[in-house]
Amino acid sequence: MRVTNNIRMRQYVRNYNRMETAMLKSQTRIETQRRFNRVSEDPINGTRALGVRRQLRDQLIYKDNLSSSKELFSAAEQNLSTIADNIYVKYEADIVAATTGTHSQMENDIFAQNFEKVAEQMVEVLNSDFAERRIFGGTNNSTPAFRIETVVMKSDKTENIYNDIKLNGAADSLTEAQFNALDKNDQLLFDSRTNYFIPNGDGNLQSVTKEEYDASDKEGKREETTYTLKENLVLTQTQKERLEKDVSEATDGKIALASTQIKETADDGSEVPVTTNKIAYPSDWEEFYTLNADGTLSVKKDADGNDVEIPKSVTYNGIPLNFNALEKKDGKYVYSDNANDEYTFTVSSFDTVNNVWTDKTFDLDFTEAFAKKDNSCIFPGSKPILVDIGIGIEYDKNGVVDEQTALDISLNGAAITGSGMDSEGFSNNLVQLVLDSAYYLYKGDQSSANAIIDRANEANNHILKQITTLGVKQNSIDFYTERTEVYEISLKERQNVVEGTDMNEEITHHDNVSAAFEAALKLSSSTLPKSIFDFI
Repeated sequence: MRVTNNIRMRQYVRNYNRMETAMLKSQTRIETQRRFNRVSEDPINGTRALGVRRQLRDQLIYKDNLSSSKELFSAAEQNLSTIADNIYVKYEADIVAATTGTHSQMENDIFAQNFEKVAEQMVEVLNSDFAERRIFGGTNNSTPAFRIETVVMKSDKTENIYNDIKLNGAADSLTEAQFNALDKNDQLLFDSRTNYFIPNGDGNLQSVTKEEYDASDKEGKREETTYTLKENLVLTQTQKERLEKDVSEATDGKIALASTQIKETADDGSEVPVTTNKIAYPSDWEEFYTLNADGTLSVKKDADGNDVEIPKSVTYNGIPLNFNALEKKDGKYVYSDNANDEYTFTVSSFDTVNNVWTDKTFDLDFTEAFAKKDNSCIFPGSKPILVDIGIGIEYDKNGVVDEQTALDISLNGAAITGSGMDSEGFSNNLVQLVLDSAYYLYKGDQSSANAIIDRANEANNHILKQITTLGVKQNSIDFYTERTEVYEISLKERQNVVEGTDMNEEITHHDNVSAAFEAALKLSSSTLPKSIFDFI
């Protein structure tokens, strides 16, 4: 067979291009340290490489989530430590000093003003933000979560109203000992009256005026204080039942309450009970407000015509922290009817400057609070914020994340600082207790102010426990971060196996291809015909 020059030239060019391509590919593998740069070059290992890269990307997301969470928890821990270790320590010393009973009312007022400032400092710390995020706002990141307000909370769950409450039985009043046996809230429903007695000639006591009593120097003179229910008293059904039980226990059943239910006539002529919105907070609202005919409330006046001193409330995302979602009556939750555990509440904030009320409506679902027996679940913004940290996040059939498979970075301020009230009517919230101590000192109620000391210590200990919990979470984050870094190293090793280049082998291969390429270049002079340019 005759081999022409054209066949030989085409064969040479083809081999030359192949060796050049092989040399450039080898050079690329050495520079990128990757065995292939397109999936089409190695479909099997290419698919494996994409899976490894996706897992590496996920590890970066996990590390970022863990880092951000730890920084948030650290900031929260510092803020709570400021309250528990700095602000509260000074308050504790002052409240102990204020309740010694040796101060004048003017001095008590000064203490009270300082305590209100302490509460404001606590609220300021709790409302701080970190990296454009409200630390203790829960899911609320738009407005300050904690506020100090004058509020009344009313619900759409109505109860009967009673009036004409009268003592009925062996006496029409309570003795001082019987009165002291009442619940603190029920004591606010009574007026006191002191009678004065001095011995007469036959050895008996006769009633005299206070002036005669003070002027008398007779031995055996005596003063007696009795307590009767306030006139025109209006109670909810719950308050009435509690008061009946309280009076019966204080008097060994000798004195009972008699009540007349307010009724009005319906269109068909039948009598129906009058209903009104249940006042959930404050429980002793009748002392401060007058219930108007249109259902609104007005602040009462004192003897000088000024508005009476009203206790201030701490609200969390609009709801008073003293609100108790787990309140029970006859062993059952007040807000549960076994069918619909959702209620509409109106929170009225009183503007003391303009003397007006501002209403906000909230639809609260009590289901979660009942299920977890956690009062803090009822407050707006208390839902979790779950982030994936690589522990195997799972979803239920409704697409809801299983909270145990993710990290909750939502810090519920109601849970951290305490919410609801105890059995004696005192708040479980530290900031509210500080405000209440100021209110009691304004009123000159040393006994109630003194009772707050131990409860404030308990509330502060609750915050210390929350600090410990945050520390545990940070330790867990460190564990998961270390775990993520170890897993990332393993993935990179796997990535190197799947798509990495064996440098020793590839360099040897590159040298061989380069030698062949150089040899081909030298053969070009004998293979390719000379052109005119070779002679120029």
